[in-house]
Amino acid sequence: MDFLKLPTLEEIIANESGIYNDVIDQLQKFRYSYPVTPIKPRLAIKHTADEATRYSIDLKDYEREMEIYNAEKKEIIAHNNKVDKLIEDWVKEDTGLNDIPAQYRDKVYSLAYSHGHSGGHREIRNYLIDLVNIFN
Repeated sequence: MDFLKLPTLEEIIANESGIYNDVIDQLQKFRYSYPVTPIKPRLAIKHTADEATRYSIDLKDYEREMEIYNAEKKEIIAHNNKVDKLIEDWVKEDTGLNDIPAQYRDKVYSLAYSHGHSGGHREIRNYLIDLVNIFN
């Protein structure tokens, strides 16, 4: 699958508008939706030989479609994980997390993530800002 080229963290910082929602929104546009799951054929309890034959053909088609679906989904998951990592790296840079002592970074990020992940990257960012300010 051909995906849009992701910008680097340096490119994001260089072109930053100063409004964090804009940066997150722009990066979210690089995410892809998952493909539609193929529908598995069904065979009625009371069926004819022709229906069973048709079911066999449909089932083989379904299995091929599932292979394609699983391959596409795997690629999309990997790509979307790269987008999320890029957003995470930008949030860490933007909030100043990378400026606090190294031994505290993972703990601070984990705390911000545990409190804010259900609200998305923006909420994690908000928690990080508060936590990083403790070190200033």
